[in-house]
Amino acid sequence: NAEIKLYERCRSGIHMAKKLWYEYFIREVDFVGHPNKKQEFLSGAINVRQKEYPETKASYIGYVLTILIAENHLAKAEYEMCCHCCEELIKLVRENPAIFMNRRLAHAYSELAYNELFIFNFQGAVKHARYSLNYYENGEFDYKIAREIEFKALFYMGDFSRCSAILQSLLSSTRQEELPFLYNKWLYFKACILFVTQKYKLAFHILEAIKELDKNSEGWGFGVRLLTIMCLIELFLFDLAEDRIEALRKYFERLNSKYPLHKREVVMMYLLQQLVKKSFSFCKVNDERGDRVQSFNTIHGELGWEVKSYEM
Repeated sequence: NAEIKLYERCRSGIHMAKKLWYEYFIREVDFVGHPNKKQEFLSGAINVRQKEYPETKASYIGYVLTILIAENHLAKAEYEMCCHCCEELIKLVRENPAIFMNRRLAHAYSELAYNELFIFNFQGAVKHARYSLNYYENGEFDYKIAREIEFKALFYMGDFSRCSAILQSLLSSTRQEELPFLYNKWLYFKACILFVTQKYKLAFHILEAIKELDKNSEGWGFGVRLLTIMCLIELFLFDLAEDRIEALRKYFERLNSKYPLHKREVVMMYLLQQLVKKSFSFCKVNDERGDRVQSFNTIHGELGWEVKSYEM
């Protein structure tokens, strides 16, 4: 009868939704560097689930569908739409006992906070990152990622005191050999706080101890070298800064042979070389290359600053 058919359709739909969910996360590694491939997979998955959900009203199918739509918006850099999906996800998990789990609610709040960084809603990001902490186990990996999101939002709000407290908590509760990349990234964040609070020598010493970030393809090694040069310039150690700029140029060439570099990084390298030519006179570089310097003061286009980059 109709009820049995609906039951079978629900059971089949939920099974396929689970299969699709696991397949997506297993294949995420394959999608790195292939955004079109990722969007093609997501679009196909969404089309199938969108037909099933209105027919079955199964909350788990709705849960997976909402996550896939959010991931699709994120892949397209449609961050406001992704925030709306995360809000729908929170409501769906809260209102449906069949799918309610602390971890699911924590993940939804954490994803909302992460996307709020991209739309510069830093207060919202702090609030929702902290909400997620109520549902994660203290000290687990995802708990630490949520705290990192909270840290970034507070950093961009200029609340360096609370930033430092979060970093100290993360570093003291994590062994370097356990999470080497994250641990070294947090050290880099600590150096960023020291730099913006004009403690250049302390920042320099921390940066000198960071090694693990060179293995990452997202430019964190470039960021460490760049901030090191900035510290040396602020300390008026121009000979050392010149040596590090030349070393950065060579590193830049090696990096360019492996990964596509952003135009912003190319212009950064060019301006650093101009600084060397002008004996580190920022006024002279600005007079002659002011258009290039001013092009950095934007969040749009090829030269725009990005929240998710190593540039803090």
